[in-house]
Amino acid sequence: MKKLSELLAERGIKFDHIDRRIMCLPHILNICSKHIVEEYADADFAAVSDAWVNALGDVVDKDKYIEALQRDPIALGRDIVWIIRSSSLRREGFCNTIVTGNQMSWFTNEEGEPIQLPILELLHDVKTRWDSIYYMINRLRILRQALDVFFQAPTNKDITDRQLGEMDWQVIKDMEIVLEVPHSAQQLMSHKMLPHLSMHLPRCAPYIKVGLKYANKYYSRMDKTNAYAIAMFVDPTLCLTWIEEHWSPAEVLKVRTVVLEKMVEYQSHGLVASTMDLTLQATALRPSQPLPIKLSSRYRLPTLQLRQPSSSVQTVEQELASYVTSVCSPEGTDSISFWVMSRSAYPTLYRLAMDYLPIQASSVPCERVFSSASETMMKRRNRISPILMEAIQMTKFFLKKERLNFTEGWVTLQKDMHIAVADNNLLATIVETALSHDLLTHRIDDIIGAIGEDKGDEMDDNLSLF
Repeated sequence: MKKLSELLAERGIKFDHIDRRIMCLPHILNICSKHIVEEYADADFAAVSDAWVNALGDVVDKDKYIEALQRDPIALGRDIVWIIRSSSLRREGFCNTIVTGNQMSWFTNEEGEPIQLPILELLHDVKTRWDSIYYMINRLRILRQALDVFFQAPTNKDITDRQLGEMDWQVIKDMEIVLEVPHSAQQLMSHKMLPHLSMHLPRCAPYIKVGLKYANKYYSRMDKTNAYAIAMFVDPTLCLTWIEEHWSPAEVLKVRTVVLEKMVEYQSHGLVASTMDLTLQATALRPSQPLPIKLSSRYRLPTLQLRQPSSSVQTVEQELASYVTSVCSPEGTDSISFWVMSRSAYPTLYRLAMDYLPIQASSVPCERVFSSASETMMKRRNRISPILMEAIQMTKFFLKKERLNFTEGWVTLQKDMHIAVADNNLLATIVETALSHDLLTHRIDDIIGAIGEDKGDEMDDNLSLF
């Protein structure tokens, strides 16, 4: 980014590499989740009570919970997945356990009622895949009862020691609850507030604090970039409401100042451009000969004075106040449509919105475009210029997104429905009136003859052979 700012500065383009650095939010959430998993075993439970009640109403002892935590249940669960999936016999046996358990009603819910477990395999966690640990422990928890039955089978005596205890499952369940929030945010990029888990699950607070520590680290970096606040401001469903509710008054004032400065900058550029356009238009329309003197001025006659156009332009302060004091749009409003309709009311904010609304919150789409660059640039093909490389990757990504449409042309067009169709169905009439096989045979001959006449058979029935 710094090098890019230097290159743009050489061309007279102002570019602040610090302010223009937009971090990928899903990546930040993934980093915070990884830190939670890496450091959850060392979490500080000093502020947590000596015991608490879990979802099943059982009292959980703090010392036993910490003891299970030190065993690293996530690592134990990872070992279980590896042991079962590394052997085809164990994989088949685990699948048979689920099928048999469903047939014999071995599995029950919290109320003791029989349930059917899904016939699924355990999932590996992959470092290069987001939320892989969440998916792994979620699948382990779903198939917990099948795992307990599987480990108790006589054929699996050699791996019985791998079975997780009740407290191990409690830790895994708590970790799933903690990781579910960033998982939902990564998958949906939801704008809705999620409940703060520390208020409802005190034992999960140490895990959450680990993630919040790194989240605050990246959050402080966002303070150096104005794009986040401006992007929220130009969202017609938010404006300043979210910022005023969650930020301090000093920070709210800072946001208003930043927006106002940007509006002044945009308006100054707009006035210069419009003045240049008007000057060019006036020069083009100016006649080559001097205008004749008006008769009214020569003979001092009264004239109708033309009203001069008002030179008062809406100030940026007035435009900002008008937008801030207006009612926010309902949730789900299309931001682009809003600004297209409000362009005349907020001309400066419109230009600001058109520059900041397209900013992507995630770098995933860009990464997907260049994810296969190593297949394009190989050892035997390594002299591709950067411009050609970019063009090739963009073209390949576009072609990859194209899908074969096997139903293309099958849709009935309206013009095809305008063709007149005869109401009488000759075939149905003939078949319905033919009650016997012989009569139907004659009717078929009549049908063939009718088809021949309809097609315009011009061949003479009495042919002469030479």
